[in-house]
Amino acid sequence: MIGGIGLLTYLLMETSTVQDFQRQNLLLARLLLGLMGIGLILYFFSHGSALDFILFGLCPVLFIGIGIKITTSNNRETFKIVCQLSLGAFVSLLPLLLYHFMHNSLSPWISDTVFRAINLSQLPVYSQREYGQIVAFSLYTLSNASGISTLINGTYLLLLPFISLLNGGILLWRIFETEQEGTKRKIPSALPILGMFYAVVSITYPIVIYLYLTIGLSLLGVLWQLYDSRRPKTFGLVLSVFLSIVAMLFHAGQPLERSWANFMKGEKIVLAPTQDLRRSGLRIEPLEGETYSQLIGFIQKKTNHADPIFVFPNNAEIYFLADRPNPFRFYNLALDVTNVSEGEAFIQSLKEKAPVLIIFNSSDKYNTDVSALIAKEVREAYTLIEKIGKFEIFFLSNLQTAYMDRNPTYYSFRVS
Repeated sequence: MIGGIGLLTYLLMETSTVQDFQRQNLLLARLLLGLMGIGLILYFFSHGSALDFILFGLCPVLFIGIGIKITTSNNRETFKIVCQLSLGAFVSLLPLLLYHFMHNSLSPWISDTVFRAINLSQLPVYSQREYGQIVAFSLYTLSNASGISTLINGTYLLLLPFISLLNGGILLWRIFETEQEGTKRKIPSALPILGMFYAVVSITYPIVIYLYLTIGLSLLGVLWQLYDSRRPKTFGLVLSVFLSIVAMLFHAGQPLERSWANFMKGEKIVLAPTQDLRRSGLRIEPLEGETYSQLIGFIQKKTNHADPIFVFPNNAEIYFLADRPNPFRFYNLALDVTNVSEGEAFIQSLKEKAPVLIIFNSSDKYNTDVSALIAKEVREAYTLIEKIGKFEIFFLSNLQTAYMDRNPTYYSFRVS
């Protein structure tokens, strides 16, 4: 969606082939730009902080404002652009639409990708706002730097949130410079514009990992714009090399659980292969690897290959690692069971499908009031038979007889 806004803004700012235009002929282009600008402001107002807006929203909004002023795309051309973009979107979606239509999953797919996606940012986990803490903590660390490693990583962390602002700032300055010189208007290249708009994705969940999703394109935008100037080009190259080297040496492949103190010192957590997990080739923390090895071993010991298990609210990797089926179509409870009425309907479905084991992670960030309601039902209908690390494992208990009567050959219970 954000990328589409950037693309449409760029296309509407390209110089029209029709030079003799009237102000009223620009109505559609200016209306679309205005609506996109208002939508972007409202999005930041409802989902971001003031700092989020300055870092990621200010430049796109100002750019759209400039577009409203300088666009020469008349109504006919604007309508043509919108039709072509819509046709391209439809053609690219067509195979996916046909697939879901053939598998009778069109309605759930639309619900998940449109309506539930809109509500996704309302989850408690997404209320965390980390960018302000990142800036404040990096400044504090730099002012009290105790060594070269702390100085390097503090500078690295401070620079990360500002790359998008730098890309957008250069973009706006070049447009302003062209207007001041009175030279022929030239719209900047698409790459930095799309990078500036795509960076808005970082406020979806404002933590460091979401900066990494967008910083590459923003950095490419900076390099692209500074390429034709000798000194600025050197600055862009030095900035890119510095960020890349620090990222690879100190932060690549590190888990989210690493403390800020270790982050600033550049101290890496030692990762090890999980030899006991046949279906995993990842290197993870030894303690976490031991937890998963015990958990998967326990699941495989207590169930047969066809026995369904249910893991909530998240941790869908357990289905794959244990090679056991999930009786439900979703992988994350918080994304698909979002309110009390859906929770009650799910509880009924849980009773009907009756997975042999239920694994619950009570410390997971995706826990909600609805998952608490389901956990209460699980504790009543199942017996807690094991706790491995952060995972509680429940076995079908007081409802076992009723379910076994209904499905006498479906399960292979192994309590011992």
